Formats: sequence, structure tokens, C-alpha cells
Amino acid sequence: NGGTPTQLEYSVNATFSGAATKNFTTQQSGFADGLTPGTGYFFRLKRTAFNGAQESDWVEIKASTPNPTPATPTGLAIASKNTNSIGVKWNAVAAVEGYQVRRSSVPDFRTATTQDVASSLTTYTFSGLNDNTTYYMQVRARNTNSGADYWSNWSGTLTASTDLAPPVGPSPVRATPKSPTQVDVTWANNSDNEEFFVISRSTTGLVGPWTEAGVVNADIKLFTDNGARPNTTYYYQVCAKNRAGQTCATSAMTTTPQRPPTPPEYSLQALSSTEIKVDYRNTAGALANVLELQYSTDRTFGSTAGGQNLPVAGSTVTIGSLQANTRYYFRLRASNTTAQLASDWVLKDVATQPAAITRPNAPTNLSLSGSPDRKQMT
Repeated sequence: NGGTPTQLEYSVNATFSGAATKNFTTQQSGFADGLTPGTGYFFRLKRTAFNGAQESDWVEIKASTPNPTPATPTGLAIASKNTNSIGVKWNAVAAVEGYQVRRSSVPDFRTATTQDVASSLTTYTFSGLNDNTTYYMQVRARNTNSGADYWSNWSGTLTASTDLAPPVGPSPVRATPKSPTQVDVTWANNSDNEEFFVISRSTTGLVGPWTEAGVVNADIKLFTDNGARPNTTYYYQVCAKNRAGQTCATSAMTTTPQRPPTPPEYSLQALSSTEIKVDYRNTAGALANVLELQYSTDRTFGSTAGGQNLPVAGSTVTIGSLQANTRYYFRLRASNTTAQLASDWVLKDVATQPAAITRPNAPTNLSLSGSPDRKQMT
């Protein structure tokens, strides 16, 4: 009824063992504090002795403290994504003080990154992610009571993958002539998500137009272009490609060497004991401006007996003053003295004829005389 002193006791069990006690003087209301959220309590109240009046019987009631744990968020879904971020959204939970999101690259979240989100927001973007990678994401709600945080359960897991990014371009690209018709193209592989490389060449410059020279698999860093032309300037482009796109890099200018002349054709014929005829034909066309002829009695050409340059438009030459009945070794090649290029030597051999045996001249001034005794003739 108020105006009289009262005593309040409360406990988590009906026997009131270990009960907390509060005494009031004239109040008609008061607080039982220091309670545990989401817990049932037993309360009892009595009037204490006052001005000669005896204390009353206990009056008992039961009540539970509210549970501050918020409901679990629902509706977690993808809001946006690209090569390095994933945006998520969820349904708002009433009367919460905030949210927390987490993402992991493993489904059990044993390693995870978390981020607090304000209660006014129901979206979050995970950034700084790897491209073409699967991530697992969850959200939970938070309330705070007496300085303690109370979290809902984590939501269901949302699984999503970032988009595939085009590969990083290869660099540096180098082109090195290997022969008049071959160029080695090398590069550094700077990406880890390429599916293949496309190698192209251009004869006009670093902006193309480009002609595809070949394709190699991922992680390959060398390509030999077997379709180059001699004495031609080229630029090369290498593109790292996957289904998301491509990134290209180009080489500096390179020039293939001129093709060496083709070897000439020729035959040998011993005309006599001192002469050998050489019939020849230039097969290199304009690539040769002279044919080099050498001959020797030594098949290794350690000591050269002779040699001369033959005109490319000619067809025959006779080598004289040779030794009779002797084998001579010849070699002939086509040369371009301007470009300092030459074909391989073509080796042949033939022997001169034996020297002819001639009839001696008849003797002259033959005379006949007899001895005086007529017994001898001189």
C-alpha cells in the first residue's frame, strides 16, 4: 500500500537459496538489477515490521528477463560481383544494434575475415579478392546488453565466385633470328590464369596489322616462327588469353638474315694429261655474284694448287698446266661478296690422263765399211 517498509528477494530457484535482497522504505516500485538476460527468476515481497505492526507473509511471483540475442538474418544473396569484389545483401532484423559479415576461401570458415556493419545497413562489399576464386560468406546480427555483445547464429552460407580477369600481359617480349626463315620469340609469363598464348608478326610496325604465327599452351615461354622470310624486318606480338579476354605485349624490331646462295652444279672431264674441263651452272640466281673454284692434289685442300672466281653467267672453264696421271680434287661454291654469304662447297675429283708415249726419231748418217782382211764389217 506504500508508506511502509518492504523487503524484496529474488533468485533463480524456487527455494530462494542464495537469493539477492533489496529493502525499500516508502517506494511502491523498484529494480532487481544484475540479472542474467534470458533467465527465469523467482521473486517474493513482504512488509517488514513497522511502528509495532508485524511483518506480512511473502507474496511470490515469477518473471523472466528478456533474451537480447537477435534473430538470425535471412535472405543473404549476391548484390554484385566483379573480378576482385563480391557485394552481398540480406534482410533487416528488427531492433538490432549492428551486423557482422565474414568471408572465407574454405567452407568451414576455419580461416575467415570479419567486418562489423552498422545496423542501418543491410549490404556489404567484400573487396580485394582474387579473381576466378570461390568464396563462402555469412552474416549475423548483434545486440549489446550491459556492455556485453549478444550475437545471433550465423546465417546460411552463401557461395559465390569472383569473375575471371584477363591475364596480365607477357613482358618483355624478345625476337631473335635463328636462321633466314626462323625467329625465336621469348617472353616472361607474368600471369597465372592464362589459357594459352597467341604469337603474331607484323612487317609494318608495333601497331600491326598482325598475322598469327602460332599458338602455345599456358606456361610456355618460347615459340619458334618457322614461317619468316629471309632479309625481312618483323615486329612480334604475344597475347596472353583466357575466356575473359587478352593482354598483349610487343617486341622490338628484328630483321632476318639474307638466305645464303644455293650450291652450284658442275661436272669434271679430263681432256688430256694436263687439262681438266669444268662445266658448271649457277643455281642461286641473283643471290650469288661469283662462283669460287678451288682445286688441289690434296683432298683436304691443305695446300691449294690453284683457284679462280668464275662468272655466274658462265658455263665452262678449262684448267691447264696440270700434272699427268694425277688425281685432282675440286670444290665449287656460290658466293655473295656484298652480303658476305656463301653456299656450302660442292666436292668432286678426277684424274688427268697419262702422258702420251711418242715414237722416237730414226737415226741418220748410217755408213758401212770393211776391214782390210775382209773379216769384219763396221
